[in-house]
Order: sequence, then structure tokens, then C-alpha cells
Amino acid sequence: WNDQQAYAFVSKKYDDLIRFIKKGDITDETGYAIEGELIALKSIFESLTKPPTHDTLPSEYNESNIINHLLQNLN
Repeated sequence: WNDQQAYAFVSKKYDDLIRFIKKGDITDETGYAIEGELIALKSIFESLTKPPTHDTLPSEYNESNIINHLLQNLN
């Protein structure tokens, strides 16, 4: 999924949960199902809002490669 599709999915799930809760008449079993949906949505939301954990530069651009490149090209 791309971010836009994930946001649309989460938004629709939240809207569905809101409509369902507004109807009332929630049994214990339904409450557990709603809790499960909310946990799943939280996980999706957290994955969408986490900063990237990888370096922003490709792996070939490490510090020693950059220094070597600069030394070779600045002389």
C-alpha cells in the first residue's frame, strides 16, 4: 500500500466503527471485536507516522567513500 491508500483504509475503518458504536447494543463479543479493530488501526497509524529507520543516503554513500571522492576530485 502507498500512504494515500493506507490513510483511506484507516479513515473508512474509523467511520465504520463510529457508525457501529452509535447504533449501540454492543455485546461483550462485539466489544472485543471493536477493541481488535482499534488495535489494528493503531498499528497501521503508527506505521504511517513513524520516521524512516533507514539512512536517507544509499549504502554506497558512507563517510569514507564521500571523503575519498572529495579528495580525488578536489585536487
